[in-house]
Amino acid sequence: ALLRNLPVRAIAHPLMQVLADEHEMSVALGIGHGSHMIYLDYCSGPKTVAMRLSVGTLVPMALTAMGRAYLWALSPEQRAAHLRVIEMEAGDRAPQVLARVYESFEQIARDGFALSFGDWRPQVYAVGAPLWLDRGQTVLALNCGARRPDLVEDVFRQRLGSALLALATEITNAMDSRGGMFWNE
Repeated sequence: ALLRNLPVRAIAHPLMQVLADEHEMSVALGIGHGSHMIYLDYCSGPKTVAMRLSVGTLVPMALTAMGRAYLWALSPEQRAAHLRVIEMEAGDRAPQVLARVYESFEQIARDGFALSFGDWRPQVYAVGAPLWLDRGQTVLALNCGARRPDLVEDVFRQRLGSALLALATEITNAMDSRGGMFWNE
């Protein structure tokens, strides 16, 4: 109930739905918690093969485009705290998991978005972008993805990445113009 009543959802949902419909993808908004992202909102296009994700769903931060974009946008102290939890939970796989996260950081610094092609689930391709609210004090992330073998990676790099960045900017600007705060304070 708390997640469903966040002010950002009223602004973000219709904008996310437009992107989902236009590209026949799922689009989600999330926030970090420990080593996971919590979905705050989720939309899918009418013909999208839905992955049965919904508000409150947890997805792994280190393996998803959304999670990597979120990590990159955090302050160094916050990022380090999440990475310690991820490293501990990854165990023997920690070097590989963290290497992929750091590769994504380079990509986000260069392109503004992260990509994940089968890192979380086989055949799931996604792009993730950071989203800042409350004049940069609150970090969220968006993702756009699908389980669609007909899409090539270039679609994510060339079209969906820029579309997701534009969506993040539109949500941030709408929240700022309405004076909305993430926790509605």
